[in-house]
This record gives sequence, C-alpha cells and structure tokens, in this order.
Amino acid sequence: MKVIGSGKMDSNIIYWFVDDAYLGNSTKQRSIEWYPKESGRYCIRAVDDKGRADARNIRVDIIGVINKQKIDVH
Repeated sequence: MKVIGSGKMDSNIIYWFVDDAYLGNSTKQRSIEWYPKESGRYCIRAVDDKGRADARNIRVDIIGVINKQKIDVH
C-alpha cells in the first residue's frame, strides 16, 4: 500500500506513523510504502517538519491471504 502525502508548500519532510509506531519519512513529491501484516483498523498520522500533524483512521481488509494463526491442523 502506498501512502501519499501532500503537505504545505513550506514543508520539506513528512514523518509517517501507523498506530504511533514510526513508519518512515518522505517528501511531498514521494510516497512511502506500508505493508500491513493483517486486516484491521489503523491510525495513520503524518507530521511535517514544521510540527503540523494530521491523522486518519482506516480499515484494511487483506483478501486472499490465509491467517496462519487461525488454522488448526490435526
């Protein structure tokens, strides 16, 4: 999944967080990639180099992937 940010014209770097864990940084022109390990609800937060921040709650549904933790093999 690519996360694309668009900051104010005077910001240079955008710092990305998923559920308060640091994901990485990007510029306004570059995207950052994130691969969630499982379906669920996440909060994506962006903070620019001027300290301005915004967040969005999203829901991710991973389709076609078997959750190995739920398989009971006898």
